[in-house]
Amino acid sequence: MRDLKKILSVFAFTTLVIIALGFLASNATAGDCDGESGAAYGLCNAYCEAMDCDGAPQASQNACDKVEAKYINITGMTLPCEAPSCQSDADCPGSAKCIRDAHTGIGTCTCIDIGGCT
Repeated sequence: MRDLKKILSVFAFTTLVIIALGFLASNATAGDCDGESGAAYGLCNAYCEAMDCDGAPQASQNACDKVEAKYINITGMTLPCEAPSCQSDADCPGSAKCIRDAHTGIGTCTCIDIGGCT
């Protein structure tokens, strides 16, 4: 019974976080996450903007790590605010590719290999 309460508590907390991320996503301003949509946008916005995990964090390292892991699990890519900027593929490490945003023209190194980048 105790385990069931613990599981339900975790589920309720996770549900609230997802709802909050959706709210943040719908009220966000322009930034690193403009190319994202759905859950990826919410997680990106939470990490890069609301929690500011890539700058002066407004959340614990554990919280930042969890949001980052969920984003990577959904997209298979590095968060845009954590990806190195680039002008061409030659600027990127290993087999990552330089993907340029059509709106901003800013390039970021992104792992697009299903097996992972080296």
